[in-house]
Amino acid sequence: MPIRLTILIVAGSALAGCSWAPPVQESRTGQIITAPANPSGVQRGPHGETSPVLLTARKMIGVDYAYGGHSPETGFDCSGLVYYAHKVNGIQVPRTAAAQFRFADPVPRDALRPGDLMFFRTSGRKISHVGIYLGPGRFVHAPGTGKHVTVADHRSTYWRARFAGAGRVKTNYPLRTSAVRNPR
Repeated sequence: MPIRLTILIVAGSALAGCSWAPPVQESRTGQIITAPANPSGVQRGPHGETSPVLLTARKMIGVDYAYGGHSPETGFDCSGLVYYAHKVNGIQVPRTAAAQFRFADPVPRDALRPGDLMFFRTSGRKISHVGIYLGPGRFVHAPGTGKHVTVADHRSTYWRARFAGAGRVKTNYPLRTSAVRNPR
């Protein structure tokens, strides 16, 4: 593992640990209840599961943006991050955001699960951006030139206005390569 990647992962883990605190609430009897620690900051499913794709993407936080990039060594563009996070988990997806949009099975916004893909139109009418849903309000993505893989709030005015749809990649057929729906 290159030294730069090791440093980024260690630094990212340390910073993530400092920036997260478990929610605290008061019970009806006045006792303080602290939720179980979730150091990854990733929303868990109903049975405590998390998406391995999502966990891989989170490990890439801090890696440089690079147009056409699809690895920690080269950097990532948005679809390259999605491509890489799936590939290292044995799932083949297309390489571009538009092709990933056609490939994924549509999911209503209110039915998103951690690991689902979120698609945006950031330049015109075509799908031009993709990220991976983390949980309420959050997604991980490679935002653009001069920036790094990061977490953003998809409820912000900017992202809400550009949201184009969401999709789920089925993991029970990892070598699937054909599009399953028409582009918009």
